[in-house]
Amino acid sequence: GKFFELRYYLLILVPVCAVLAGLGCEYLARHVRAPRGGIRENSGRLWIAPPDFLRSRLRAAARICLASCLICSFAGAMWLAIGAMWSQAPEDRAVTTAAAALRGMSQANERTVTLHGAAPDLLYYCDRPGWALSVNDPRFEETLASCRRQGARWLVVADLASLAGKPAARIISRLPIEKAGDDFMICRLTP
Repeated sequence: GKFFELRYYLLILVPVCAVLAGLGCEYLARHVRAPRGGIRENSGRLWIAPPDFLRSRLRAAARICLASCLICSFAGAMWLAIGAMWSQAPEDRAVTTAAAALRGMSQANERTVTLHGAAPDLLYYCDRPGWALSVNDPRFEETLASCRRQGARWLVVADLASLAGKPAARIISRLPIEKAGDDFMICRLTP
């Protein structure tokens, strides 16, 4: 599923890579300087340095190239970020609707069990204390019974297609449905 494809935990490497890139740029700036005009001998090798009038043009070209790379990188990052910011995956569309429905029919302190793939986002939007269970849990029945013993009153399920062929589907089918929507349902766990 999409939750296993997210690699947000790799973001911790961004500062490390930024420091390494900065150190690399510093090294290049310090050690790869062309000698001032003419031909010079440096440890057995001959260096041909460009004349001063050409040096300023090379620096300008390098600045333009660097600025172009930075602008293209920024534009690419914004294109990727803005596209993800304004789109919502089909399996996530029922999350806010289901959460609003539960908030409308329950008290703020009622414990809730949520089921939306393997993610806790539905529990977050419900704004209720409780548990976020996974549809892939092979011991779903025991886990749900444990939540009931601890006072869970509601089960909120979003993305009903994710239940197909899962152990949770047959257990949920036996529960009384209090409210159902486009791609969600709310079941009562306590009589």
